[in-house]
Amino acid sequence: MIFPLPATQQGPRQLVLRLWNSGAVLGPAGNPIWIGTVSFQRRGHFALFTLPVEDGRYEEALSIFARRLRAAGIQFAQRVRNEN
Repeated sequence: MIFPLPATQQGPRQLVLRLWNSGAVLGPAGNPIWIGTVSFQRRGHFALFTLPVEDGRYEEALSIFARRLRAAGIQFAQRVRNEN
């Protein structure tokens, strides 16, 4: 899913949500569990081509996405990887 955002000093950007079905289900109803990432993309130029380029600000992208989910009344869960 792609969500266009207002342009910044670096130009136009978009919030991109990528989801994968984990293959696991939750509860007796069998609701699927999805795993995903959220990132910003902007236009990048390479010779004659225009390509999407991620800018690496994943925490900010997740924060904006989480606010939008809460505003829509949608619950989400986040697992933070333990780096130790």
